[in-house]
Amino acid sequence: MLCGMAKSPLLRRRAFLGQGVGAMSASILTSSLLGQSALRSVHDDIAAAMANAEPNMLFDGVSPAQCRKWQLAFRARLEELLGYSSPPKKWKTVIEDKSDQGDHIRHQLVLEAPGVPSLPVYLLIPKGLKRMSQYVPGVLCTHGHGEFGYETIVGRTDIPGVAENIEKHNYDYGLQFVKRGYAVVAPYLIPFGRRVVRKAYGGKDPCAVSFVRMQALGKLPITENLRDQRWALSLLAEHPQVDGNRLGAVGLSYGGRMTM
Repeated sequence: MLCGMAKSPLLRRRAFLGQGVGAMSASILTSSLLGQSALRSVHDDIAAAMANAEPNMLFDGVSPAQCRKWQLAFRARLEELLGYSSPPKKWKTVIEDKSDQGDHIRHQLVLEAPGVPSLPVYLLIPKGLKRMSQYVPGVLCTHGHGEFGYETIVGRTDIPGVAENIEKHNYDYGLQFVKRGYAVVAPYLIPFGRRVVRKAYGGKDPCAVSFVRMQALGKLPITENLRDQRWALSLLAEHPQVDGNRLGAVGLSYGGRMTM
């Protein structure tokens, strides 16, 4: 019977080699782990590398002239790394809503141009100005992380949860500026609020996921948002009641980073 036949020399050699390799692998694995501490996480390795990293282009001058020279070089390098962030030269403004808020007019707009995502913005203009004869300074107000985005900045307390968010973070600084006589523009950055479909992220943080996705396409969220901020500033500067030579910027959290 076939089951009673002895194995051939070739089969015996294969069996021996298989057992030998398994034994050697187990032996190497065991010896490599003896006396070793637990495996470090990648978080630990990155933290150690950051602690020992030497930042590039640190300013080590002592005079105003050296500082200005360094600023020019640093800015050029930063803009090179960020990539193209200029706003569209021409665009269409879609009016979603316009409402009288007593001391100012609140415009809810969407800016549209070929080849770039549409940009939602709020534009707040103080009331009581004489058209073409009275100009006011303008302020770009940028929101930070959170579910309400630019709604908090303009004081949309009619939206559930916004009033509490404003109270917690002093978040309605756009409204505070327009009450002081400034014109205000507040863009909606990515990937927040109405500019993201949250179910597309499977419960994960849209910021982290968008960063990875855009990086795979050679893009950065910070560059896209910088373009949108400049776009909003262009809208503000071209308004007939705004002094385009007196513009400022303010932001909270991520908005503070984008302001810088």
